[in-house]
Amino acid sequence: MGETTRRRLAEVVRAAKQGDGGVIGRMKGFGGGGLYGLMKTLRQDHIILRFARVRVDDNPFAGIHAVPKMYGKAVLPHHQSKAMDPKHLPQKSCLMLGCPGRPQSASATNRKSRPLMASNPDGYEVPVQGHGLQGVSTGTFSFAPPQPSDRKHTDRLMKASKFGTRDHEGSPEKPKVAGRPVSRIQPEDQISAAHLYRLEQEIRESLKSRRTVYEAEKDILKKLFRDMDDGSGNMYLSDFRSMMDQLGVHVSAVEAQAFFSKHGHSDCMPHSKLIAVLGKQPNKQMSDDLQVRKGAFVVGEKTAFSGRIAYPQCRSSVKTPSEWNPALAERSGEIPSARLQLEFVYGYAGLDNTSQNLFFTSTCGIAYYTAGIGVVLSSEDRQQRFFLGHNDDIKSMAVCSARVKHNGVNYPAKSLFATGQVTSQSGGPYVCIWDSRPSGEIALAEVARIAFDKEDRGIAALAFSPDGKKLVCVAMDNPHTVYVFDWRSGIRLSEGKGFTGEPPQVYGAHWDPFTSHGYCERFVTYGKKHAKIWQPTGENGLWQSSQLTFGKYPMQNVNSIAFLKPKAGEDQGVIVAGMAAGDLYVFKDGRAVKSIPAHRSGPKITAADGSVTFGGLRGMALTGNDSNLLITGGADGSLLWWDVSSGAPVEDKTPSRSIQLHGEQAYQERPPGIRAIDCHPITGEIVVGTNGCDIWRATDERHEVLVQGHSGDLYGISWHPLKPNIFATACDCSWISIWDANRKDIVLSANMGFALRTVCFSSAPVHGDQDFHHIAVGGAKGRIKVVHEEDLRPIFSAKDVVQGIADMKYSPNNQYLAVSSYDTFIDLYNVANGYSRVSRCVGHSATVRHLDWNVDSTVLQSNCAAYEILYWNPKTGKQVKHSQRDAEWATWTCVLGFPVMGIWPEYSDGTDVNSCDRSHNGDLLATSGDDGLVKLFNYPCVVEDAPYRAYRGHSSHVVCVRFNSNDTMVSSTGGKDRAIFQFRSTRIEPEAEPEPEAPPIWGPLDASGKSFGWVKGDQHNTTDVQDIGATQADDVSKGSNEEGGMERDRLEESPEPQDCETDEDGGWGE
Repeated sequence: MGETTRRRLAEVVRAAKQGDGGVIGRMKGFGGGGLYGLMKTLRQDHIILRFARVRVDDNPFAGIHAVPKMYGKAVLPHHQSKAMDPKHLPQKSCLMLGCPGRPQSASATNRKSRPLMASNPDGYEVPVQGHGLQGVSTGTFSFAPPQPSDRKHTDRLMKASKFGTRDHEGSPEKPKVAGRPVSRIQPEDQISAAHLYRLEQEIRESLKSRRTVYEAEKDILKKLFRDMDDGSGNMYLSDFRSMMDQLGVHVSAVEAQAFFSKHGHSDCMPHSKLIAVLGKQPNKQMSDDLQVRKGAFVVGEKTAFSGRIAYPQCRSSVKTPSEWNPALAERSGEIPSARLQLEFVYGYAGLDNTSQNLFFTSTCGIAYYTAGIGVVLSSEDRQQRFFLGHNDDIKSMAVCSARVKHNGVNYPAKSLFATGQVTSQSGGPYVCIWDSRPSGEIALAEVARIAFDKEDRGIAALAFSPDGKKLVCVAMDNPHTVYVFDWRSGIRLSEGKGFTGEPPQVYGAHWDPFTSHGYCERFVTYGKKHAKIWQPTGENGLWQSSQLTFGKYPMQNVNSIAFLKPKAGEDQGVIVAGMAAGDLYVFKDGRAVKSIPAHRSGPKITAADGSVTFGGLRGMALTGNDSNLLITGGADGSLLWWDVSSGAPVEDKTPSRSIQLHGEQAYQERPPGIRAIDCHPITGEIVVGTNGCDIWRATDERHEVLVQGHSGDLYGISWHPLKPNIFATACDCSWISIWDANRKDIVLSANMGFALRTVCFSSAPVHGDQDFHHIAVGGAKGRIKVVHEEDLRPIFSAKDVVQGIADMKYSPNNQYLAVSSYDTFIDLYNVANGYSRVSRCVGHSATVRHLDWNVDSTVLQSNCAAYEILYWNPKTGKQVKHSQRDAEWATWTCVLGFPVMGIWPEYSDGTDVNSCDRSHNGDLLATSGDDGLVKLFNYPCVVEDAPYRAYRGHSSHVVCVRFNSNDTMVSSTGGKDRAIFQFRSTRIEPEAEPEPEAPPIWGPLDASGKSFGWVKGDQHNTTDVQDIGATQADDVSKGSNEEGGMERDRLEESPEPQDCETDEDGGWGE
């Protein structure tokens, strides 16, 4: 280095020591040794070097920024030590020396003298005089400290558009110094919180860009602090600004002071706190700044709260909206001003029933059960009435074929039915006897109830005696205890062991209907490879059993029983049994004497005991004027008429008549297997229950489906977004079905080839199909398929995960299809691009069960089985970590989140609620849970133990509930009960407020002429003197007095306290 250069350096170094700064023009002759010598010299003079970006005549050059050493320690920044190697400098370099303040610019127009620019403490740029430099090259020099990038710096300033600059909201136009705009520094108290938040976010982004595998953000901050630590462990304002400059983020003096004040400090801050603040993610820092509340709001307490809420069922804390209205919490604490009325139940318990469960009623209706509800169907107008007295699965049913009288009421034959259920969480099993006749209400009336111990587990079979006075109940305990009751009094007449084994071993029970002719009473219980006949013994009323033997014929499961009318001169008729192989066994005197082939093998089914079979004669019924015809139904889907006028079916004689059921829609491949039959005694009409959970009506001319159902577990349901009467279901039996809620039947159905779990309609008609939507289904082993609404033809199929699909949602703009799986992933597909996969969201630790989109389709919300709430960018699949507290959601089906934190029952563990759905008008919320209830809340539901209206009928877990497009209907699916419940949503008009009562007035002298008193204002007009006598007489007749009369009025006006509100359709509200 020449003498001239040394002289220039010495002059500028002196200026740097005095707190000024300056720029030396182009430096020539800097070799490696020369630069290292310069660094050593400057270190001795307590000057720190650092790089800066320099432009000379619009050409970029690497530069060196020199600042005075602070607090007696100067260490070259570690992350810049390599860059200071002269080998890494360009051939032409420029040297910058200055103070810690930011030198904004320097300019000169002649080569002999150049003013130096320095930053004063107030932040303005001022020229520094008296530092003339010789030998500086001609040109214009501009200097700026290191920045992350010009674009990032500009973005941060532009984000404060409503403030004008980052420093001050509404600041005036910036003054100009040396020909360029300069930010005006505003007082500390004018730095907004939003401005500081953006500043901290920029600092964290700079730290994130410097992060490595071996060095996290906190490590970077610690290393920078060690370079300027004076041993006190405190970070001063000047240190902080210097550190930020090294990170490439310019922080003004006022911004630094505002940052320190925000975190509770003035001139200095412990470095550990600074590291803790800046080392946190922005969303985490903002969350820490919010107030924290434990648990949902409580009715009657203050709800004006803004902050985070942690409640037990959710691992992720939720945040109140920024403009939270406490009045919504008060509304959440009220019972909804709407109710649901059960309108129709799709399905029939034909898959796992073990005995007859389908009967004609006295009013030509059809009685049966499904899930936990008794149903009476009018076959003419397709209207249903319901018995809602059960709280769990119904497993058995019987009809009283005799006219009986109970509690002074006469009940016609076939008007009373008994249904038995399994043990519930609230108690043991019980049997309900109910009236099937319409009574002006949808809910049918209960007549009697018989309760059992929990050890009985459930009721496997029921049968009324021919006179209607006795009821046989077979329990589901291991001995299959057989009880005989006088049901009208509730007295147990007898009990005995039916058949030992794991239930079900006893399939059904059947009384001999011909005992009314004077023969001895008897009934039969039958089941797995056995049949027993029961008869009373002695005067104690006990019943004893004797086993029927199969003789020379193979021992099989007995699926059905029929007693035939005895021939003339005989005391008892023969017993005909329908066997698992499809043939008829004829029993006489307790022994099988004949086997008659009847029905062919049918589809493979799993029997009640778990065995797999292809056949079975399941339904039997006597008909004809003199019970001379026996109708049988088998697994081959055929009905056969047998002539039994001789007292038994004739061997080697073909049936006199037959009907073959042919599949419709979902049964195109094979006929349905028959599980129960009944014949109308007058019209001869036949109703048939099948293993497809359908109910058929059959005549010689035609046969049709009255009620359609699903033969597999039913999980997914979705309403059409534009047609309020159309919905789709996805079943484990591989079928997708499109239903018309007005017609109450299936419009279209198709086999997808794999077990289905979820279904959804596209948000709008897809481009190219202006009149039709797409329907997406997902199911087992990660398979998904998209079909066309018009004819269910396949459009797209994929398998991108291994395990099953849990939920699917189209985005509101119809651009994406989001698919969540048990593999903990969420896959995004581009609809317009042929459903090509766009991204995959990875971050959940358990099955992703629920999805929702925001209204502009930019953010996806998800809940998982680990009780987490996460948000995603659909384009990138990256997690969105900034707060979504004010996001507007197109749907809300997630069971976790702020607006649904009140849906959880007390002591819930987070698994009790399986599904929820917000109404489209946003004021109601429907939920379904493990308790078998569909509940209706006000939305948002944010108070603990929020009041609701509840509707029973499903057995055990209700897996899904959804509103239709105009909120007039709600549908729910019952999972393993394979039933769809269709509710009608109706608004409750508020009761008119009573007219205000007139205030009491001081009345005239009473009739005795001795006392005065207060009277009601509307009973006396003080201005009408002529009516005083009449008023006195009226008061006497009412017995009014100052205490008793007034108190009686208050009692009459006060409504009686009610703990719950009972709906006409069986629902109740709390």
